[in-house]
Amino acid sequence: MVMTQQLSVLYAEDHRETARRFAQEMEAYGFEVHAVHDGLAALQAFRDLKPDIVVLDYRMPGANGLEAAAVIRKEDSKVPILILSSYSEYAVTTLKKGYADFIRKDATTEEICLRIEKAWRASQHLLPADKVTGASDEVYYLSEDSLYNASTLTLSIDEKRIPLGSKLGKLFARLCQEQNHFVPVEALCEELWGIYSKNKKKQLQDYVSQLRKILEDIPEVAVRYIDSKGFLLHTIDY
Repeated sequence: MVMTQQLSVLYAEDHRETARRFAQEMEAYGFEVHAVHDGLAALQAFRDLKPDIVVLDYRMPGANGLEAAAVIRKEDSKVPILILSSYSEYAVTTLKKGYADFIRKDATTEEICLRIEKAWRASQHLLPADKVTGASDEVYYLSEDSLYNASTLTLSIDEKRIPLGSKLGKLFARLCQEQNHFVPVEALCEELWGIYSKNKKKQLQDYVSQLRKILEDIPEVAVRYIDSKGFLLHTIDY
């Protein structure tokens, strides 16, 4: 896939071979890429080039990705900033600070490029609100160290990154949307399968059991059930 509009990308990555390879791949996708290799160079390049998008590796000499992002954000309130890292532990901090997206380095080049373009389109109001990567209705903060990204169906707990899969991810997204409120069993079955039946209710209960097992690592979060009301995702404000 190649973009129809060329966007300028400032890309900061301290590993030069990684930077060279990924810059080539982004250029093949259709971006105009300027690569630098530390946080201070990223700040200077941003001031000189005024790029459409900024992509920062988290761990860099001079200034790390979040430090550089904070300075850039003070100077420009609108440019989309994306943070790259091999560690999911930084996802919560990245998104809570309001940056466009957090992307793990093990993502494919195609996925990274799509998310870069998506972040830019969102900044230009070319996407509806429910399609914006990192928007509050797609990313749910569950505790100080955990979040759920409904756009990628991925639960992040500290350094762990847990893909939930289609049905389980969709169920968890609905419970996150309605957190601390009961969602009727019938409504959940309709959302997952388009029909309610005793068999589907049993399948739903199986999915909830899987969720509860996964959520054992987040003591602030629990799935509760009352027969007359349905399921509720209980979270504690933090």
